[in-house]
Amino acid sequence: MLYAYIRKEYPVSTLEQLKMLGAYKCEEVFIEETELASSNELERLSHILQPEDQLLVYDLRAFAKGVKEFKKLLEQLKEHEIRLISLQDKLDTAVMPHFYESVLLVLDMEEKHRKYLIRTSLEQAKLEGRMTGRPRVEDEIISKIVFLFEKKGKSMREIAEICQVSLGTVHKYIRKNMDGSTPSVIED
Repeated sequence: MLYAYIRKEYPVSTLEQLKMLGAYKCEEVFIEETELASSNELERLSHILQPEDQLLVYDLRAFAKGVKEFKKLLEQLKEHEIRLISLQDKLDTAVMPHFYESVLLVLDMEEKHRKYLIRTSLEQAKLEGRMTGRPRVEDEIISKIVFLFEKKGKSMREIAEICQVSLGTVHKYIRKNMDGSTPSVIED
């Protein structure tokens, strides 16, 4: 079966995409109506696709995926032996049988390279004595958070303001204290 996937107004108008894809006899056209980050229709389509089905898009950008998400999508299409056709990209995996392997190889290399750059940058920063990551919350502040919550009955928002930490930090240490994994609180 031949299915089409369109992202509303991206990368070109929906009408233009429909015109181009309309020349093909698609079983169903899935139109992603929501914001760019959403993929509800693509998710629905992925549950319908069967081995050897065909997926037609105007342009690969219609998937609106970052490298990691695009790699995952291609792996799924390859695994289910889906024929991918992109009109603007002049792509047809039936004509280019090694497309999935080639692109996945490049995406894998890019991912490994990015991880290497991040790791070496962090190592270099440590060697230069620069702080990386979030600063550690001092034990005194942790004890004060727990004390204000348990003994003084302050709200978590008030505690965050008093201790000059985020509300998430207050939640974290109160939860840890309830689990019994932080030092005992200070007394009056």
